[in-house]
Amino acid sequence: MRFFLVTTALTLLFIWGNSLLSRESSQQTSDFVEVYVRPVLHPALSPFMTAEDIDLIEIRKLAHFAEFFALGFQLAILRYLLRSVRTVSLLLLALLPLFVALVDEGLQFISARAPSLADVGIDWAGALTGIALAWGITALVSRLRRAAEVRHA
Repeated sequence: MRFFLVTTALTLLFIWGNSLLSRESSQQTSDFVEVYVRPVLHPALSPFMTAEDIDLIEIRKLAHFAEFFALGFQLAILRYLLRSVRTVSLLLLALLPLFVALVDEGLQFISARAPSLADVGIDWAGALTGIALAWGITALVSRLRRAAEVRHA
């Protein structure tokens, strides 16, 4: 549980810290990341997309999705780990990343950047995807544990 608490806090700091970067610093960071991500996208996506379509993927938007995917996954795992101590509603789990995304875009006002409702949607979609994956994994783990208990009983 400590691991997921720490990584969730670090993910929030990463998300919100990047929103406080100036427009120039943010662009430099994006350009740096793109140098490493773009070459990975081509072999990974070439069976499904043309090279031209892959080149049209906005790395910044992909980064929004990815960082919120991680946040959603972490929050869902924390919910699973806390289930014996405290029940956290699925609605709260789904709305918390939306709140984080809204704060994230709001912070961009401070750094004189242009906040975007489209980014909020991409962020939330990433978080919900991470939540869904974590939910699937935890459901499978729970089912396997119950089956093992039945076999050993």
